[in-house]
Amino acid sequence: MALEFRLLLASYFPPTWHVLALLLLIAWFWPRLANRFFVAIENWGSRLAAHRAKSVVLVALLLAGARLALLPVEQIPAPAPLTRRGSRAHAARATRGCLP
Repeated sequence: MALEFRLLLASYFPPTWHVLALLLLIAWFWPRLANRFFVAIENWGSRLAAHRAKSVVLVALLLAGARLALLPVEQIPAPAPLTRRGSRAHAARATRGCLP
C-alpha cells in the first residue's frame, strides 16, 4: 500500500531537480517574495497560540481531517483471522498472567 501511495504522489508531483533548482534560485534572488504571506500566517499562529483550548481543538480537527483524507488511499485494515492461539481463551489466559 505504501508503494502505491508513493507512486501516486510521484505522478502528481514529479521529483525533478529542475523544480528544486528553480525554487532555490527564486529564494536566493527574491528572498522577500512571499514575506507578506508568511507574516500573515505567523500572526495568525501567534494569536491562536494564545488560546490553548482552540489550539488543541484545531490540532484534533487537523488530524481527523488528515486521516479522513487518507482513507481512499490507505483503507482500514481487515482484522486478522482468529486462530487457535488467537482465541478468546488465549487472551483470557494472557491477561491473568498464565502464558504457555
